[in-house]
Amino acid sequence: MASSQRAGAADSQPPEGGTYGLAGSNLRPLEGGLAHRHMGTVPGPIPIGSPSFDIDVLVVDDDEAVRVTMAEILRREGYRVDEAHDGQSALERLREATVGVILLDLHMPRMDGHEVLARLTAQDPPVVIVSAYERTPLPPGCEATVVAYMRKPAKPDMILGAVADALDR
Repeated sequence: MASSQRAGAADSQPPEGGTYGLAGSNLRPLEGGLAHRHMGTVPGPIPIGSPSFDIDVLVVDDDEAVRVTMAEILRREGYRVDEAHDGQSALERLREATVGVILLDLHMPRMDGHEVLARLTAQDPPVVIVSAYERTPLPPGCEATVVAYMRKPAKPDMILGAVADALDR
């Protein structure tokens, strides 16, 4: 991303398929991280069978096509992936397994992503928000958990980069 594109970016919205990271409570375009780090090769996932996590990535989205597509992109790279269709199912899965990172849609029925974020603590896995909507205010106290924001449709390299970056934390 050129420096001219970064100027004033804290006040702008992420472009479609773009990724923003958190700096304090402001979402900003990721610099020198995802966008630059993953332009060529994407680092591999935690090795299969790693004792760190039961599941590398939990993909939470009510849109089945989006959820399955993101999960398939990650599985092809060797990540262990589980899926949840809403926030309630995601929280149940988090009680059952150790998860490395959560890809979380914000707008879902039954329990949306905002409610999930409000229930997570700093000890829970890092969260990458994946939303079709422009950034929205996040619940207070979730700054420790949310590490990036991606606009749908997210490109495969951005999904892989966000996951790799979150797992590196």
